[in-house]
Amino acid sequence: MIESEEKRKSLVDILERWAKNCKIEDRLRDGDIHGLVSCILGEFYHTHLACGHQVPNDYQATVIEFDEPFVDDSGFHTGRCTMNCCTDCADYFMKNAPNCVDITEQYKLPESIEWYLHHDTKVAVFSKMKGKHRGWCLCYQCSRFKPDSEDNCLIARENFHMCESNHLVTPVWECANFLDKEVL
Repeated sequence: MIESEEKRKSLVDILERWAKNCKIEDRLRDGDIHGLVSCILGEFYHTHLACGHQVPNDYQATVIEFDEPFVDDSGFHTGRCTMNCCTDCADYFMKNAPNCVDITEQYKLPESIEWYLHHDTKVAVFSKMKGKHRGWCLCYQCSRFKPDSEDNCLIARENFHMCESNHLVTPVWECANFLDKEVL
């Protein structure tokens, strides 16, 4: 069922263009059908998943985590792989991949938002995330992070000043300058 007249017209236009442009001497070229199907799917499905399938939005993806073997310069290792995939592929992986688990709930955004005073400024926050930024921030696990010192990490210092001037809380999830405290 086509959800709107606008969507129906768009699909008719795609089919008419396809029928007009892809016939050469009454034969189809390689890729013509694939191109048509891709155009039609693009009208309905907007999110491309790691498994190669498409869904209308992120909420219809399943996030799975499993052990994946890989090889680097030092030899063979097993690492944890996380990926968004469709329900069918998630079911397949859950049955066949080593230690595969569904972790979708961990990646869903909390639904409720609340307002509170943070350093004398009213700010919005996902209720379930309030006060948890330190647990997610790499800085708190980094030996370069020295918040009250002149020796503090330049990146952390600049990030803090940006957050302070814009009334933000931004945990750092990725950093090329990270140095694990446990390594020292």
